[in-house]
Amino acid sequence: VNSALVPEDIDIDVLYEDQNIIAVNKPSGLVIHPGIQNEKGTLANALVYHFDNLSDVNGENRRGIVHRLDADTSGVVLVAKTNESHRWLANQFKTRTIQKVYYAITWGKWKLKSGKIEGNMIRKKSDPTCFELTSTDEGKYSKSTFRVLRQYSNFSCIEFEPFTGRTHQIRVH
Repeated sequence: VNSALVPEDIDIDVLYEDQNIIAVNKPSGLVIHPGIQNEKGTLANALVYHFDNLSDVNGENRRGIVHRLDADTSGVVLVAKTNESHRWLANQFKTRTIQKVYYAITWGKWKLKSGKIEGNMIRKKSDPTCFELTSTDEGKYSKSTFRVLRQYSNFSCIEFEPFTGRTHQIRVH
């Protein structure tokens, strides 16, 4: 099996670039790196096409990739050009010194204008691809704050700030 990352001429929206990092505006629908169902057409494929120097801390198939956003999520992705900048960025994600803010459109109206959502997250027994909050000690602790920015008749625009980085955390919260 050829596991080398194939460079692909995929347009990417570069918001910022210097000798150490690249900030990319990732659109919804773009997968970050190759996986079981996505061998090509990923941000990683585009990065190796457009940039000569990318970190290899996470291996050849994830050159430059420091963190991920879900395929369905749009937003800024930070990419490392050097192994030193990769470790520097990764440490900031690990120590939570990078502030992450998400905006979501949710169905319905919110009773509270702001607050905190926290609890342990587990995989749903009925659908292991989904997660849910549980009242038991199972799973992993998750915490986000939220602020209602705008309420409409049937939906709301919410700002979320996650303090933990669980898979699908914002969607579950």
